Amino acid sequence: MTVEPRGTGPLPAPNVILTAVVVRAHTSVRRSLTDATAQPQPPDDPWRQTRLLDFAIATLSGHIAAMRTTVHPLAGQALPRGRAQVTAYHQAQRDLEHLMWSLHQVLHGDARAPRQSAATLHRTLSTAFDAYAEHEAMLLTKLQQVTTHRQQQTLMRNIKAALTGAPTRPHPHIPRSLGTVRPISRIIALWDGLLDEVHGRSTPGGTGHSLAA
Repeated sequence: MTVEPRGTGPLPAPNVILTAVVVRAHTSVRRSLTDATAQPQPPDDPWRQTRLLDFAIATLSGHIAAMRTTVHPLAGQALPRGRAQVTAYHQAQRDLEHLMWSLHQVLHGDARAPRQSAATLHRTLSTAFDAYAEHEAMLLTKLQQVTTHRQQQTLMRNIKAALTGAPTRPHPHIPRSLGTVRPISRIIALWDGLLDEVHGRSTPGGTGHSLAA
C-alpha cells in the first residue's frame, strides 16, 4: 500500500489525520485522570472523587476498546509483523485494565480489592497510561505511513463510531482475539450500559454511556 499525495480533498494531509485523532483521544483521557484529583474532596460531597474517578475509568475503557476494535485489526494486516505488534498492545491494554479494575474495586469497597489506596492506584494508572499513549502514538505514526488517505478517513470515522456505546468498565479477564474482539466488545458494552443506568454511574455522555466527542 502507498500513501496518497498530500492535500487530497478538504481534510488534513494523510500524515496528520490519524495523529490528530489519537492525540485528541489521549488528551481527553489525561484530562479525565487529572480532573479526578485536581481539587480537594469537598466535605459536603464525599462521593465527588469517586464519581470523577469512575468517569476517568469509563473514558479510558472506551478509548482502549475503540483502539482494539478499529486500529489494531488494520495494524495487524498492514504493518510488518503487525499481528505480533498488536498482541503486545493487547497485553499493555490488559495491564491498564487490571489497574483500572483494582481502582474500581477500591472505590466501591470490594472485599477482594487490593490493599492499596485509591490515590496510589490512580498515580500508577496515570503513569502507565502515559507510557502506553506514547507507544500508541508511535503505532499510529507507522500505520499512517502505509495506508492511503481514504483508509485513514475511514479509520477516523470508525474510531468515532466505536467510541459511541463503548464499554465503560475494564474487563481484564475476558479473552480476546482479533477475530472475536468486536462482538465481545458489543456484548460487554451493553452490560456496562445496564450497570451504569442501575448504579447511576458517572460516564462520558451523561445518561447512557456514549463516549463520542
